[in-house]
Amino acid sequence: FQQLMDHLEKVSAEEISTARILLEAASGRGFGVPALLRDVLARMAAADSGRKLPTILITGEIYVRLEAFANGFLAEALGDRGIRVLLESSTEVLKYSEHTALKGGQKSGPKAQLSAKVQDRLLELCLRESPRMLGMAPRPTVRETLTAAGPYMRDALEGETVLSLGGPIHAWRHGAIDATIVAGPLECMPNKLAEAQYLHVTEKEGLPALVLSMGGDPIDPEIIDNFIFDIKRRRGGLASEAHRVMLDA
Repeated sequence: FQQLMDHLEKVSAEEISTARILLEAASGRGFGVPALLRDVLARMAAADSGRKLPTILITGEIYVRLEAFANGFLAEALGDRGIRVLLESSTEVLKYSEHTALKGGQKSGPKAQLSAKVQDRLLELCLRESPRMLGMAPRPTVRETLTAAGPYMRDALEGETVLSLGGPIHAWRHGAIDATIVAGPLECMPNKLAEAQYLHVTEKEGLPALVLSMGGDPIDPEIIDNFIFDIKRRRGGLASEAHRVMLDA
């Protein structure tokens, strides 16, 4: 991460013209970021043990899900319990904001359209290697996310609820995850709307979901343990895990 940040700071300190941006996008160089990410992904892939672990996607309110302290170090807690964690990135919200601005007319004209296409191209250059090298499903587009959320929340209600629903539903339908956890601030309305709709999502599609409202207190470990127990039971992994422990003993 620090290597990436150092590289971005170095690039951003240069004088970058519009022509340079277009060239970096068209050529695939992407300011050297894709090559750097490929190196990092190769090291991550080499460190992978190959064990088939249950996968949980963490989503929800952007700050809480990305700030470890705000979410009670949720990713670490899941990892310590033998879970493969996928964390929804900030690019999801950035692309959704671009989408709503174009749809609502806050941004319009050829310049705005070109800017959106260049951003999409640069993002695609950075993300396209992850599925191949780490065995992950391709990231959904904004339209695919909204389509997945459509039966449960109309995109006319703009905000994080449609993202908290659409991303995990899309991943679940494509077999990329075993469950999702939606983290948000205490009394957060988008989180409450997502929680209400996940009752229907779980019933209709079978996606296990846990919605956490974070108020600054540590997460009750029993809540996490019970959720993981249910996921492993659904996957039939409890018996094999017990067998592995017996062999290790």
